[in-house]
Amino acid sequence: MTKLADMNAAEKLEFFNATGAAMAGRSDADKVAAGITAPDPVARAAIDITYIKVPLRPALAASAIGGGASAEDIARRNDNATLLLTAIAKAKAAIGLSNTNGRIQNRAVLLFEAGAFAFPNGFTALVDFSGLSLRGQGRRSTHFLVQTSAAFLDFGAPVTSIPAGTVFDGAAQDWEITNLAIYNTSYLSTSNHGSRFGSAIRDTGSGHGLIQNVRVGGFGYGVNLVCGSDFTRIDNLYVELNDVGLYVGPGSQQILATNFDSYLNRENLVLDRPGDICFVKPIFNSAALNNVTIEAPAARVTRQLSDFNPSGTFYDGNIAIVDAWYEGFAGGLGDATIPDYHNCISSAATGEVYRYIKIVRPLVASGQNTVSGRATIAFVGKPDDGRLGAFDCEVSDANAKGYHIAWWARAGNNNVLRNARGSDNITKGSPNLRVLEDTPRAAQPTSGQYLAGTFIAAVMSAPVAGKVLLGWARLTTGTSHVAGTDWQAVYGSTA
Repeated sequence: MTKLADMNAAEKLEFFNATGAAMAGRSDADKVAAGITAPDPVARAAIDITYIKVPLRPALAASAIGGGASAEDIARRNDNATLLLTAIAKAKAAIGLSNTNGRIQNRAVLLFEAGAFAFPNGFTALVDFSGLSLRGQGRRSTHFLVQTSAAFLDFGAPVTSIPAGTVFDGAAQDWEITNLAIYNTSYLSTSNHGSRFGSAIRDTGSGHGLIQNVRVGGFGYGVNLVCGSDFTRIDNLYVELNDVGLYVGPGSQQILATNFDSYLNRENLVLDRPGDICFVKPIFNSAALNNVTIEAPAARVTRQLSDFNPSGTFYDGNIAIVDAWYEGFAGGLGDATIPDYHNCISSAATGEVYRYIKIVRPLVASGQNTVSGRATIAFVGKPDDGRLGAFDCEVSDANAKGYHIAWWARAGNNNVLRNARGSDNITKGSPNLRVLEDTPRAAQPTSGQYLAGTFIAAVMSAPVAGKVLLGWARLTTGTSHVAGTDWQAVYGSTA
């Protein structure tokens, strides 16, 4: 018998495919003899991982570029639909019932070779059980070509109304999608903005998902977390040329996204009342409308749901975006006649929908934007009246490069407030917005609007009478700059 250590990658793949289901429920001794697992009765005895190789038929060349209507092309698409649905059914049977409330669970892994594989128009793979993984050979190696008005991979049954207490009732937790690409190749142009449809990946109320090393393009919503997708992790997701690259709806809480990369979507990221979400080192590049849209259209309505009852969810969540790259008009692409908006809160409901919005160490670039009068607007409030829709918004340690860069925010009276710092326009206005400066000043500020509690650091100087000037603390909110009334010098003792 050939040992696993002596097998190459292809032989291991075939071995797991052939033996995974057959060994389900067998003893540890049998599994050790087969080379599947080491004995570990505490952690592994009751858990099986079934590997299922899905032998999809490669797409024809015409199909791979968005065309293809020959009999052979249609046959291959239909075969792939049957093969994928059959594999999902086998996975569901192999997983069976989980125990300990799903914390100890069998898993099934669908394995896909490198290549381009087309599916019938309108095809949807519904996953209504937990523990399924889909793994390709790389996001530039395994490509699914699909066109659907629903969702290609649909986790949890889709709904349009969420009654109270049911936002987390999806049936497909602990799903994983790794190392593959999903494209609608007929809609990969900026001229398609606003006319795309369907989703590549959709999760309704399930959560605990993993999206890793995945590319998505050509859909109405690239990755669509409708609601309740809590504890989902996103790593190295690249979305391009979708109407919305990534959508995160209400009740989708405790989400961490690292190295999220978005390019030339109509909107790169849309957040609608998620509960506590953090993006680390994302790239928001050259969206046609907004790089980041933070919204809350109405108390019980979202882009996905006609009625959403927020009972039992985080309605006033926190948003953190750390070390982000914001760029507009990259490489001369995009619309040269309108501003590039970043972190735009649009259609905000009346009142403070979010608790905190923190934008930490953003770098804003305008790409090749040399159009006179056009600006890259780095942070704006609600376009119609300027409300920021949050209890507290904070932009800290901001940097900008390029042409016509501005940090703006609209005040409640819809005036655009500006305060120049070097070549950049930095807003100090709007009651709920603070732009924290990381460059020490030689003197107390004398212009611009500031929020009470703001601290401006001073350039370090020699002590005088045993004291050193640390900076100035803002005492009032407004545009007045009277020492002792609006600003208080803060000293430290050298004694």
